[in-house]
Amino acid sequence: MNQPVRTPTTDTIPKLDQVSYLFDTLGLIHEQFSFDAIRQELIRMLPEGRRQRSRACESMFWSNVRDALRELMRLGLVEKAALPSRMGQLDAHRNRVFSLTSAGEAFLEIERRDAWEFRDRFAQAMFFAHPYLREIQRLLGSRELFFPRIQKSEIPGDVEQWRMGPPTSLKDLSAFIQETVSAVVDTDLDLTGLDDRMRPHLISAWKRLDSQQKAHAFSQAVVKAVNDVSIRVLLQIYGQRMDYVTFRSAVGLMSDLNAIWSTRSLRDRRGWTIWTTSGLSLPTLHPAVSPGEHALQGAVWFKRHTMHQDAVRESLMTNFFSLPGRRGGFALIHELRAEVCHRMKIHGHDFDTVLRKLHSLSLVHETYVINLDRGGADELPPSEEPFRVGERAFYLITLLKRE
Repeated sequence: MNQPVRTPTTDTIPKLDQVSYLFDTLGLIHEQFSFDAIRQELIRMLPEGRRQRSRACESMFWSNVRDALRELMRLGLVEKAALPSRMGQLDAHRNRVFSLTSAGEAFLEIERRDAWEFRDRFAQAMFFAHPYLREIQRLLGSRELFFPRIQKSEIPGDVEQWRMGPPTSLKDLSAFIQETVSAVVDTDLDLTGLDDRMRPHLISAWKRLDSQQKAHAFSQAVVKAVNDVSIRVLLQIYGQRMDYVTFRSAVGLMSDLNAIWSTRSLRDRRGWTIWTTSGLSLPTLHPAVSPGEHALQGAVWFKRHTMHQDAVRESLMTNFFSLPGRRGGFALIHELRAEVCHRMKIHGHDFDTVLRKLHSLSLVHETYVINLDRGGADELPPSEEPFRVGERAFYLITLLKRE
């Protein structure tokens, strides 16, 4: 049996909005784009609204490029080179070009041949490089994670009291967290002493709050701070060593790599649920070999969990009719996606693929056809992605009986 990879004490997760920045940057380096040309090209690939905001000045998006290049160097796909550490150094690096390693060239060759093998081997490289990703994957192999969303009414005190400092008593808040987590996650977690675990983090968080803000803005900041601390403490109880910001970045990257999926839109709970949609058996990592080189060796061992499209189609139909609160026969697509993916333990990509096929009639149901509507955009939470067909976003779905 292969020995597990030795886990370093710390890890740095790249804070990238999406893993595609890494894929695109790898290709642009092959085409000899400079640092600034990569920056401009990545901006060009953004959705229209964000693209316009990112063109506001000549320094926008520079840190995304820096982080993408730094990660590709860590993976051993790009030759190491100097990068700007702060915006004031940007001009000295604008015209710098970079070189792919032999592993980087091999990855691009795989991409030209098989896009999914490219993504799977890239995921392997990321798991080799990042102990925090391995820790999350290992944990999710035994249980799903749940983090309750705390509302303003559940935080003791009021705005004026909060201006003076965090709540003096956390007993009721701790009891709420303990009860909601225990009700959702069937585990033997020790959730006692939450108030003592949370207090030092809340004191630190309060030092970063602007108590001079208007009441509404300040109360929003308080709710966010309490939720961030709650997640951090629950992560410690789950056995994870990272803070909330690092964890959020790790979850985003792993989701983009089809390793996990998460949602805040399940109807039977209020909070963030995360589960694995993949399996892996990590080979031994030799320090002298880069993560990218390791990921290219042998057969692919990162395995995405998928379900046959017919099974996903049937689950979509069944869960549509079980969703409460349908208005005029329509349901919110992101809520339907959450239910189907959670029940089947699949990735949102699989749901979206089947829904696109049903929309195009390349996949059919014997009784129903789907009808999509572009209304309901105001009901999409920031945490959820809209369903897209090309550039068009749809938010509502109904089923119509075949004539």
